[in-house]
Amino acid sequence: MSDKSQRFKICISVVVALALLGVNIELAILIAKPTQNSPPLESVSKGPTQNTLSLITTQLIKPPTSTKPPTLPPPSNGLVHNLVGHGSELASLAWLGGDLLASGDDDKNVYLWNVVSGERKSILNGHSETVSCLLSMPKHNLLVSGSYDNTINVWDVNLGTLKYSFNSSKNGHSKEIFALAAINDDLFASGSFDNTIKVWDVKTGELKFTFDSSKGGHSNYVLSLTGIDNRSLLASGSLDKSIKIWNCSSGELIYTLDETRGGHTSRVSKLVNLGNGLFASGSDDSSVKIWNVQDGSLKYEFSNGHQTPIISLTRVGTTDLVASGTGISFGPAFGEIKIWNFMTGQLVFTFNSTNGCHTKQVDTIESLGNYLLVSGSYDNTIKVWDMRSGSLRETFDRFNGGHRGPVTSLSRVGGEGLFASGGDDFLVKVWRFV
Repeated sequence: MSDKSQRFKICISVVVALALLGVNIELAILIAKPTQNSPPLESVSKGPTQNTLSLITTQLIKPPTSTKPPTLPPPSNGLVHNLVGHGSELASLAWLGGDLLASGDDDKNVYLWNVVSGERKSILNGHSETVSCLLSMPKHNLLVSGSYDNTINVWDVNLGTLKYSFNSSKNGHSKEIFALAAINDDLFASGSFDNTIKVWDVKTGELKFTFDSSKGGHSNYVLSLTGIDNRSLLASGSLDKSIKIWNCSSGELIYTLDETRGGHTSRVSKLVNLGNGLFASGSDDSSVKIWNVQDGSLKYEFSNGHQTPIISLTRVGTTDLVASGTGISFGPAFGEIKIWNFMTGQLVFTFNSTNGCHTKQVDTIESLGNYLLVSGSYDNTIKVWDMRSGSLRETFDRFNGGHRGPVTSLSRVGGEGLFASGGDDFLVKVWRFV
C-alpha cells in the first residue's frame, strides 16, 4: 500500500475518533488532513503535534452551546414514604417547618422525621402515656407535647433534647392534657381535663396565668383552644358547652359565649382561627358557628347542614372557606364534609355518599393550600378534594399504599404538595398531591 493511501486511512480514522469525542467535524478534518509539510509516515506513531493537542483541547473544553437542563417529568402523586417505628396507634402530628415532622403515639413516644429522605431523626422519650397533642413553636425551634400522663414537655428540635417539663408538682395540670394552642410567637396555652387553662412562656418556661373557676373558667373538661390573629387573645371550648375569650396579657376573662348569647347546646369540640377578628366553633350539637371576637357577636350559624356531631374543622388556606367534617365511626355508612363561606354564610359544597365521601366519620381535615383539601376517616381512607370544582380528586386506600386502619391525623408538611397522615396501623405516611 502506498504511503499516500496509508495517510488517507489514518486521516479517516482520526476524523471518526475525533467526531466520536464530540469535536466539530470540520475541525476534525482540519486536524487530520495532511499538509505539504506533514511529517513522514514513520513519525506519526510518535503522537500528535503540540498544535494538534492544542486544537483538540480547545474543542473538547469548549462549553456546550445550550446550558438548559433536561426536562424531567413532574413527580407523581401518591405515597412518598412509609415512616416505620411507632409501636402503637398514632395520636398526633405536627409540622415543624422545613423538612421536619413530629408524630406522637399511644405508647408515650414522640418521633422526629425528615419527610424528604424518610429518615427518622430522633426519638423523644419523656412521657409515660398517650401523646395526645403536639404544637410547633417555630420561632424558637421548639416542640411542645401534651400527654395523658398530665405533663407538658418542651423539646429543642435541633438537639432532640428536653428543655422544660411541666407537671402537677411544677405548676402544671393535675389531669390529662387534651389541647395545645399558640397564642403568639412566645406564648402557648394548654387545656386539660382538670377544667383549667394554663398560659406559658415558651422561652423561659414561666407559667404566666392559670384560668380556673376563680377567674370565671370552665366547669368541665377543656376540649379545644385557638389563638386569635397572633395577638394576646385566646378562645377555649369545653364540655360545659361554652366558649370563653381570654386576654393573655392581663390574665382576664373577656366574655363567655353560652346558650344565652347564641352559643352551642352541646360540648364545643373544635375551634379555628379565621383571621380578621373571626373564629369558628364546632360542636356535638351538629352546628358550626362563626363569631366576631371583637364584641362576641354571632355572625353566622350553620345549623341546617350536618346531622351528626362536628368531628373536624379547618380553614381552607387563606380563602373565605371553612370545612367541617362529621359522621359516626360505626354502624351504617355515614361520612360528610361541608364547605362554607364564612364571609357570606353560604354553603358552597357538600361531600357525602352521593359523590364519593367517606363511609365513616371524618376524623381529620387539613388544607393543602387554597385549592385542595385532604380528609382522613375511620373507613381507613384518605381523600383529596378540589375546592374550585367541588370534586373528588383522589382516594388513597389499601390498594394504592394507604392505611390499613382508621386515619386519625393529618398534617401539611411544606411545599410541593406534601402532607403526612397517621393511622391506627402504627404508620406515618408521607404523600404528594399537586
